[in-house]
Amino acid sequence: MNIIAQLKTKKLTSRQLLSMGFYVYKKTFSQMFLLIGLIYLPLVLSISWIQYYVTNQLLEQLQINFSSSTLILYFSFVLMFVLIVFTINTFYYKTIVLVTYNYIHQRPLINGSLLREVFDNFFSLWLLMLRIAINYFLRSLLLIVPGIIYLINNFSVPFAFIFRQEKIEHAFTYNSIIMKGNTGRVFSLFLYPFIIYMVFALFINVFFSSVMDGSSTINNSSSYPFGLSLFSQIIFIVLYPILINAYLCLFLNAEAQKRLT
Repeated sequence: MNIIAQLKTKKLTSRQLLSMGFYVYKKTFSQMFLLIGLIYLPLVLSISWIQYYVTNQLLEQLQINFSSSTLILYFSFVLMFVLIVFTINTFYYKTIVLVTYNYIHQRPLINGSLLREVFDNFFSLWLLMLRIAINYFLRSLLLIVPGIIYLINNFSVPFAFIFRQEKIEHAFTYNSIIMKGNTGRVFSLFLYPFIIYMVFALFINVFFSSVMDGSSTINNSSSYPFGLSLFSQIIFIVLYPILINAYLCLFLNAEAQKRLT
């Protein structure tokens, strides 16, 4: 499949883009397996367990003997945890994007050079994605919809920054020009995975609930939320590259169509 030719030839539908994202995922699975299985997944699982254990300990301390120092320690730990996870996710995100971009353009995938590319200008990308996340969170406080609109309008800004622009503000401007008129396709790419995830999450919740009904021990009951969260994280981590691939293909397709006009 000559992906770059398809991206340049015509405007692809969201279903075609998702199919293309899955195809690239299959072709780059060996690189993704190394990233997910040997680096990212062990890190996420370890940090999640530490966060679960420490948070429970701090909450128990607050219930037994409430104090401002314990409360500050709790919020400091939560903030530190969020920043660590965000840094790991940024690393994961950029690696997926670079692997996909190199495959689409038929460039050799060399682990050493790939790592150098990932860490090149990494802090600036981290700041950019943090800015998007904070703006999304603040807008989501206003009945969620403004946050979704903001995310749809700016989802491909990191692509513009990684591949096309050296400054964050220029990446926002470039993205707004390239993605103008593509709101429907962007929304569809968000909608399909969301529906699939909600159906899957409902199924998993029912499954875990039925398992818990057969066992009423205190330990099992207390570990249920953690087990469900951990299982959901694993599924998300495994499927996440497909979505990123589809989003990148949409960005490249929109960019190619703008250049054709």
